[in-house]
Amino acid sequence: MDNRQIVESEYQNLIELIKDASKEVRSVALVNQQTIGFKDDLVKFLDQKAVPAVERAMTQSLDEMHWDKLVIALFGETNAGKSTIIETFRILFDANRQHDSDGRIVGDGQSDFTKEYHEYELSIEGRPFVLIDVPGIEGNESEFTDGIKKALSKSHCVFYVQGHNKPLEEPILEKIKDYLGGWVQVYSIYNVRGSIRNYDEEEERETLLTNNVSRIESSIKESFTRILGDVYKGNITLQALLAMCAKASFSPERPDLIKSQEKLLNYFGSTEEILKFSQFQTLINQVKLKADNFFAEIASSDMLKILSFKRDTVSELKGLVDEWNPIEYKSQLELLKSNLNAITDEINQNVIKSRVNALINSEFDSAAKDVNQILEKSENKKSDLKVRISELSHKIMSGMNDIFKNAAENWNEFVSQKSSEFAGFNFSTLTLPQIKETGGIKIDFSDALKKLGIEASDVGCFVGALGGGALTGAGVGGPVGAVIGGVVGGASHVGRKCIFGDGGLSDAKSLAKNDLFVGRERLKPRLNRLVSQAQNIVVECKKKDCDQIANEIESVETILRKIDNINSKFKQTKIF
Repeated sequence: MDNRQIVESEYQNLIELIKDASKEVRSVALVNQQTIGFKDDLVKFLDQKAVPAVERAMTQSLDEMHWDKLVIALFGETNAGKSTIIETFRILFDANRQHDSDGRIVGDGQSDFTKEYHEYELSIEGRPFVLIDVPGIEGNESEFTDGIKKALSKSHCVFYVQGHNKPLEEPILEKIKDYLGGWVQVYSIYNVRGSIRNYDEEEERETLLTNNVSRIESSIKESFTRILGDVYKGNITLQALLAMCAKASFSPERPDLIKSQEKLLNYFGSTEEILKFSQFQTLINQVKLKADNFFAEIASSDMLKILSFKRDTVSELKGLVDEWNPIEYKSQLELLKSNLNAITDEINQNVIKSRVNALINSEFDSAAKDVNQILEKSENKKSDLKVRISELSHKIMSGMNDIFKNAAENWNEFVSQKSSEFAGFNFSTLTLPQIKETGGIKIDFSDALKKLGIEASDVGCFVGALGGGALTGAGVGGPVGAVIGGVVGGASHVGRKCIFGDGGLSDAKSLAKNDLFVGRERLKPRLNRLVSQAQNIVVECKKKDCDQIANEIESVETILRKIDNINSKFKQTKIF
């Protein structure tokens, strides 16, 4: 393929690469609104900024750039000597220029003399090339920004002209970086400024490269290397006014230049000596070398521009990622998972299990005290015992329902807070089924009553209101009816035959206490199954939410991998 085809192919590859990256990013499923916003910004940048920018650059490169000759832009501050250098090239290499017309394009000291860019087609030893005079970047260059950018974009390389006998200042360096970046090869030209009278003494005509000039030249090289890196190719030091005056046939419109030329000829003795002293031949040699190798120069400049687009894309992607801060976001998600595990353990162990155990022990201990009082003082012991066991059943059921309700409230309060912190996540709402009264606790106090001489053949009269069935139909996210129970037989079959002087009361209390103990121990496994089922519902909620978080983390890592993949592919452009 020829140059144009190679460059077009590289641009097309870059466009397809960006489009593929956008498609891959769009396919990633995210939950959090902040993360979705980042993904949208990323896709928008790739689709609406990166692709159009590359397409414009491709059109510009293919349709506006010269493919058969080298194009060099002279860029720099106002009155640095850009036009003087170009005019010298015209004097030396444009055989068709009019006699007595030189010097018209050269500034006379006014600000922003070059108002728009101009192209000059020349030839050096049969090799055509184009020089572009770019408006200065000092002063009110905002009027000429479009012209500056257009001129630079058409160029295969840039010569930046420094026209002050002092190191470059930081604001100018920043402008150079903004305009040139890293998309084209750049050379600096240090145009040594000074009055013609600076060379009226013989010792002043020994060399242009004095110690002071060499010091400034070193500073220019250091500054350009620092701001432009590898695209900076070196410096050429010259005196453009002397070079132009050496061979010019000035227009009568420029008597100032004619006068300067006469003085220089008087000082140096010949035009050849003036040109030699000016060091302009160094610049001629560099342009000739590039013109001789214009095929490689053109290809290299376009590949550099493509690389610049890739660098800019990578830089903006980095900016988007840094603003999003995925490392911090993933840390927050990992902490959220840890918090979900912690609150699940807290609810299951302390809110449910521990409180249910405490409830059972407390209620049975309280019932034991009341039973003793009934056996000791009640006139209707059998009836009062039945009522008390019914109360025991109800209090355990009611207490467990309160515990389950409190557990759900603790969970839901936590996830409600996290929902505001992680907008978009669908955290589980915990609803633990309520226990229903469908049976009872059976405590058989027959032996205790017999000690008091009371018949208790109808044991059923001591059946409370808790029993029958189990916690069933429980699920995450909705109230489902459930029951707690199983009839608990609590009879003590230990025969007690000795009746003490208190009418058997002490023995009756002892038997009743044992009956309650047996009833409690037989009830515990059934209640523990209800507790276990409630705990499982909490665990299911936690698992569902942790899975959601894990998926979000994986999606974030997927996007980061895709961005890394873009960065990796962007580094594969050839420079030749």
